[in-house]
Formats: sequence, C-alpha cells, structure tokens
Amino acid sequence: MKGPVLILLVLLIAVAAAFLVQDGGDAPSDDGGEPDDGTGIRVIGDLPDGISFDPASGSFTSASVTVWHVFDNLHAHMVNRSTVYTGATSSSDTWVPGTGSYTVTVGGGTFDVIVPGEITRVVEPWDYDMDGVVHRVSVTYSIPLDDYLAATGASALFNDKSNREYRFELLPQLVVVDGTIAELESALESEFVRIGGSVSDRQAYADFLAAFVQLTIEYPPMVDGGSYDTLVWGKDEYWCVPLETLYHRIGDCDDTAALLCSLYKAAGYDVAMGGHAGHVFAGVALDDFTECTPERLKKLNIGYYGLATRNVQVADGRSLDFYAVETIRDQNPVGYLSGGDSHLDRETWWGKAGFYPA
Repeated sequence: MKGPVLILLVLLIAVAAAFLVQDGGDAPSDDGGEPDDGTGIRVIGDLPDGISFDPASGSFTSASVTVWHVFDNLHAHMVNRSTVYTGATSSSDTWVPGTGSYTVTVGGGTFDVIVPGEITRVVEPWDYDMDGVVHRVSVTYSIPLDDYLAATGASALFNDKSNREYRFELLPQLVVVDGTIAELESALESEFVRIGGSVSDRQAYADFLAAFVQLTIEYPPMVDGGSYDTLVWGKDEYWCVPLETLYHRIGDCDDTAALLCSLYKAAGYDVAMGGHAGHVFAGVALDDFTECTPERLKKLNIGYYGLATRNVQVADGRSLDFYAVETIRDQNPVGYLSGGDSHLDRETWWGKAGFYPA
C-alpha cells in the first residue's frame, strides 16, 4: 500500500483512535446488556433542561415521561430499498443506550452520545462443500466500537470524490489487517481444521476463506433511484474498509473483495485487489494450483466460468502467480471468473484491468 492518500488515512486512523480511547472504560455489547459503571460513556454537547445523566448506570432520565428521538449514527442509510432511516421515537422517563454512537433529541435540545464497547456479530451457520462433502460451519467475531469509528472516519475521507476519482490502483488501500480481522481469520482457521481441513493446503484454505465472504456477506439490492451502495451509505459509489463490511454484514464487489484480501493477508497469503470493467474481485498468490474438474465446476453451478490468473511482480521484486477470486456469488473456488481472463489487460474507465498487489 503506497501513496499520500494511504499516509493520510493511517494518520487519521491513529489520531481518531487516540481521541476516542482517551477516556477509557468498557460498556455493554450491542446485545442489549446493561451498561457498566459508565466511565467510558461520552456525552457530547449540553444536556437539555430537565434531562440528567447517571454515569453509574449509564442512563439518561427526565423528570417525567417525555419523547426521545434517537438517531443511530451507525445505522445503514436505508431501512430497506424504499425507506430512508430517520431514527426511532419512544416515550419514557429513561433512555439507556447500548454500545454505539447516537444523536438524541429530547426536551427541546439535541446532544450526542458515544458508548464504547464490543460489537458482537454471531454469523448464522452456513453450509460449506469441501470435496463433495457438505459441512455446517459457524463463527463469531467482535468489533471494538472505537476501532470502528476510527475506520469509518478514515473511510469517509477516502470516499470524498471531491478529492479523487475511483481508480483500480487505489483498491489496495482498502486492504486492512486489524485486530478484528486477525481474530476472525483465527476463528475461521479453527472451523476449517474442525471439519477436517489442513491450512497447509493453501489452495483449500483459500477456498474456505473465500466461502465465508461469499456465503455470509449479503449483496445489497439496487435501490429505487440509486445504486447498490445507496442502501447502506446513501451514495452511488462507496468503497468500504473491512470493518464497515463486517459491521453491516452487507457489501458489493469492491467491499467483499477488500474483506477477503484482508483475511488472506492475515492468513499469510500475498494478495492483490483485481478489477475489470464494472467489477472488482480478489486475488491470491499460490505456488501450487490445481484446476477444478468440469464436474466440480458444474456441481458448484459455475460450469461456464473460466480460469483467470496472471503473473505479477510485487514491490519486493518477486514474481507471483495471482489467481482471481469471485466474492459475490455462492461458493466460487479460487481462480475462476465469469469470462475467465478474457476481461483482463484491457483499458477501462477505472484503469487497466488486472491485479493490483496489496
């Protein structure tokens, strides 16, 4: 990863993280658990008259029942493909927030609240076909809120199109290995071993990691009057960093490719982000590669896919064989794209189609 944009992103993440963690403390996960002693909860702005905050319980109270309007700042832009998210309204004399970032309107005033803690995601079990045998797999991971806020701040800057255009050569900057990615890759490795896999079989493990992204991250629907990214981000185009995709559990091709490349990198692979006209995919370097049989491709419902690979020189001078990995369809083995390699090496609006090492 190179360039002034990356340096700016790294600096922003570091500054944001330092600011966010300065108060310390823990808070409940987003499963609705009770707050801790409140030492980590941050109230930004003045509380309206009649509203008080109890640090011991983490609760906000009014003298009588009143109307609270709470806007979850981490919520997707839309509730569904036709309804824009506008927050939630309730009547009570008490409001107790869970982990998250909120803008609250009550008693004629508005203030912000940040409740740090771990955001836990329990992934619904999915079926993985390993050599013709189907295994049930599941995994859980956690995202520290402060890490997420720092990442989204940097990502918002990256996606400011007034500063730059989307180009393939920028894609590697989306590949980030942090604590959550490392934790998730370790959990996936354990599941792979549990079902009889061996991480020493680098192609087999690469297939398994790809399947996690393919089978558990939802592809967003097209929004009426907008794009796929409009649903979550309210923008026609938005390139996510992995924590954003893992938080919402939804993402299009550039988002899922960045997530998969990050998992690959955490697992010790050399990776590349890939792109051709209108599409982004992941790339992974393998020393030994065995092509799938036509029967296997047919069973996985991609009998018409073709092999897509290129030898690419990376920054340290090595020459590596990168294999394309499709991330937006059900279990798609490493190496195969619709159209094979016929779309590679062409000039497109976003740059030359091919692999861009991260």
